Amino acid sequence: MTIQGNVQDKPPSDPDWSDGHTDTMIRGLCYGEGRFLAVGGQGDATFRSTTNGSTWTTLVTLDGMGGRPKASWFGGCAYGNNRFVAAGGNGARCWSTDGITWACPAGYMAFHHRAIAFGGGRFVTVGNSYATPAMHISGISTDGATWTEIPSLMNRTANDIIYVASHGGFYAPFGDALGFLANGSTSWTAVAGVDSSGTAGMTVKDGTAYLGGTRPASPYTRFLLSSANGTQWNTGTPTSSIDALHYDQKNHFIALRYQYPSPPIPIRKSSADGITWTEVTETNTLHGVGRFVTGAIFP
Repeated sequence: MTIQGNVQDKPPSDPDWSDGHTDTMIRGLCYGEGRFLAVGGQGDATFRSTTNGSTWTTLVTLDGMGGRPKASWFGGCAYGNNRFVAAGGNGARCWSTDGITWACPAGYMAFHHRAIAFGGGRFVTVGNSYATPAMHISGISTDGATWTEIPSLMNRTANDIIYVASHGGFYAPFGDALGFLANGSTSWTAVAGVDSSGTAGMTVKDGTAYLGGTRPASPYTRFLLSSANGTQWNTGTPTSSIDALHYDQKNHFIALRYQYPSPPIPIRKSSADGITWTEVTETNTLHGVGRFVTGAIFP
């Protein structure tokens, strides 16, 4: 089963709604230990859990003003080494062996962890610094409790990260430079010849990495990059824009794109190849954050 995250779970008429940001918004998703975990928040960081995809339980809310970690929100979560790890705003990083009871040993830092992935025995985060001068980093940990900070690629920000086992490392788009962090390495390197500017989503299908999005300057060209080995990259042009990208292991890609009245209208999409897309307009006022996760609860 594939779960999709919502960037807002309240309509614009609700007093807690502010540009789609609420204390109950979902920013990231992961799967492990027979459950889906959703993380997010705005002023407070939240965890929610489900074992059936329909009934969700709020596990804990971390109040940054109450002496607990200055979490503000969680940007993402990942499962590996028999534990969940969540990372988010103002340096917050927490871990749990069951997705229910959490420890949050990380202290405040002038950094927002926007995304996290697990692979090769390590959790890796990316995000953005708001220190002066800005020092953009990545965090590396094997257990979610003890972290090593390393420089980001070219001291740039990144909002997304994936692990590709067949390539032996992590990918993250640092502006127009696609970064690669090899297993065991503590240094990001730029993938030669790849322009990752405008990347809106990344996914993996059968060992092939895919990056999709729209270039940020005129003529705003749509693109889908793919590579089976991390060295040779192919470029395709999708039939419509991609604002999120995921492969659900049932032989099709899923994605989102947005129309931008007020509030924005989300359009769900599916594709066999990532190039030709079939679209279905959502019927509610909520719109997707562009985060998907596939779990093994259901066939």
